Amino acid sequence: MTIVKKDGSVTFEFDHNTGDKVYLAGDFNHWNYTQTPLKKSIKGKWAVTLKLAKGEHQFRYVCNNQWYNDSSADKYVNNGYGCENSVIVIE
Repeated sequence: MTIVKKDGSVTFEFDHNTGDKVYLAGDFNHWNYTQTPLKKSIKGKWAVTLKLAKGEHQFRYVCNNQWYNDSSADKYVNNGYGCENSVIVIE
């Protein structure tokens, strides 16, 4: 789930029952799948908040070497690897 605030900050939430680390990869961090770790809350959700520029940003979550989309993304685009990327639009 993604939550966009008026100041351009975005909270990315990944609700997946895992004890392993979860990361956010996207065009905003050059798809580096270890650069942006999410932190686990006491409610069990993983989250990270980033400030993003206006426009469209593609992203995916990475956990246990598996890539996941965000079910609440604004849209999805083909990534050329046989699946889709999540897209968030910052206005």
